[in-house]
Amino acid sequence: MPNRKRQQTHAAKNALPQNAFSVERLETAYWIACENWRIWRADFEFTGHAGNLPILSKPERHKAFLAEYNPLRGIAGKGEGSEGDLLYKQLCKPGVFQRMINHSNGAGIDTLNEELANHLLISKSKLSYLSKLATFSRPETFLPWDSFARKGVAKLNNGPAQGNYKKYVDFLSSANRVWDDHACNAIETFLNGRSISASNGHREGFSRRMLDVCLMLEGGRWKHSR
Repeated sequence: MPNRKRQQTHAAKNALPQNAFSVERLETAYWIACENWRIWRADFEFTGHAGNLPILSKPERHKAFLAEYNPLRGIAGKGEGSEGDLLYKQLCKPGVFQRMINHSNGAGIDTLNEELANHLLISKSKLSYLSKLATFSRPETFLPWDSFARKGVAKLNNGPAQGNYKKYVDFLSSANRVWDDHACNAIETFLNGRSISASNGHREGFSRRMLDVCLMLEGGRWKHSR
């Protein structure tokens, strides 16, 4: 997997808002990431064949994922023969999920999203669903296509208004610039000497989960509860 260390060539970028990666915000992100990793550790740390990812290959765990994240909002129905059912069965076909996550820039997610719309006639974008599953498989590489995270990335990186990215690759590229320029160093400094939920070898994945939380906070998530 790519090891995205902070790029010194980007150090001269404009400073982020003062609280973007403040200690207070990182503290919040840390505890949310710890709990999230604890619950879904079997997926975040899974090292087998992509098609055997527990959240994808075990129907009951997949249902728990749907209940927790509701990534199929806007998709017509979730029962047998529904759009949601067709989508899940397509992802479970040999090689489909693996091909989707083969491209670390997220192009496979965009491609599958378009293919599903063209061939399965599913009415809404599936980027939320596909990107969340990809993140569970490779948390060090992908980030969820989340409306608050997109707003946060756009705010921090002079992106489109309201985070209206047209493609997943554009959103991920913009988020990775924030990671390279600012977030990686801030998060790694914060984590120095702290214990994390992730096992050895999964530190970057855990750090990127913290990045996701910080982006959502920047985009207004939990604004009225924190």
